[in-house]
Amino acid sequence: MRGVRGLFSRARRRDSGAASAPAAQQVRPLTRERVQELLERHGWVYETDCDGDLVGRWDDDLLTFMVRGESGEMLNVMGYMLEDLPLERLDEVRFALEEWHREHIWPTCFWRENDDALTFSVGASHMVDWEHGVADCQLEQQVACAMGTIADAFADVRSRLALRADNLNESQW
Repeated sequence: MRGVRGLFSRARRRDSGAASAPAAQQVRPLTRERVQELLERHGWVYETDCDGDLVGRWDDDLLTFMVRGESGEMLNVMGYMLEDLPLERLDEVRFALEEWHREHIWPTCFWRENDDALTFSVGASHMVDWEHGVADCQLEQQVACAMGTIADAFADVRSRLALRADNLNESQW
């Protein structure tokens, strides 16, 4: 399975004119099937959860691709760091997320307390409303932006908190 960075190298080639074929620019309604096709085109492994959302693990993060809205016109790519962090580190994470938001447009980062009331999770979201339709190249660009900026935001949090990827709680996933 390729990581997030591989998507950007392909996206740059497409932006240089390689994907200027009319089919790539044809605007069509957003569908879950189109998102599935995109993921499969890249050879990425994912599952469909009980809500019909597409869920997979990329690099050190869990990502969910959700088609929402009255007409299924919004694509929300939401990610969570695999690490559950102790509540004692919440102030550090709040500061890190505030700093991220000061310097970056995307993604929207957040935290949520876990059911055990002792830990919390860090998440991020990138949503676009495609009410008037979306071309394949636009959908590809949103997914590239979402995956890349979510990975960058989580890497920033991990760096600020001196977390290492080999400390992940693998048993959850």
